[in-house]
Amino acid sequence: MVFSRYLRLALVSLLAVFVISAPALSQEKTADASTLRIAVINLQKINNEAVVFKNIRKQLEEYRSSLQGLIQAEEDELRKADRELARKRAIVSAEAYAQERRKFEKRVVDFQRQVQKRKQSMNEVRSKAMVEANKAVGGVVANFAAQNKISMILRTDTVAFFSKKMDITDIIVTALNESVTTVKVPEPKE
Repeated sequence: MVFSRYLRLALVSLLAVFVISAPALSQEKTADASTLRIAVINLQKINNEAVVFKNIRKQLEEYRSSLQGLIQAEEDELRKADRELARKRAIVSAEAYAQERRKFEKRVVDFQRQVQKRKQSMNEVRSKAMVEANKAVGGVVANFAAQNKISMILRTDTVAFFSKKMDITDIIVTALNESVTTVKVPEPKE
C-alpha cells in the first residue's frame, strides 16, 4: 500500500517533469543555439575584489576613524564633566546640583543625537557611493553581455547548479578594474 503510493508519486513527478520540459525541448530544436546564452555572476566576489569597492571601503574607513576620534574626544569631555559634577555635589546646594545635573544630562542627550546623526550620515554617503559603483558594475555587465550576445545573466547565489564555464565574474572584475577604480564618497555631514 505504502509502496504503491510512493510509486504513484514518483510517476506523477516524472510526468510533471516531462510535461514542463517538453515545450523547452521542442523550443531548443527550433531555436538557434547562439540565441540563448546564459552566464552567471557572483556579485559578492565583485564587491570583495573590485578596486572601486575597495576604494569606497577605504574612504569610509578614513571617515569612520575621523568620526571615532571626534566621538572619543567628546566622550572624554563628558566623563571629565561627570567627575567634576560628582565633585561639586558635596560643595554646592541640592538645588544648584540638580540644575547642573540637568545641564549635564542635556549635554549627554545632545551628544547621543549628534552621534546618531553622524552614523546616519555615514550610512547615507555609503549608500550613495555604492549606488554609483553598482551602476558602473551594471554598465560593464551590460556591455559584456551585448558584446558576447548573452541572453541572460543570473546571480550565483540564486542558482542551484551551474558549470564553472558559465561564471563571468572574473572577467567582469577585470573589466570593471580597467574602467572604474574610484567613486568619490561625499564627506559625511557633521
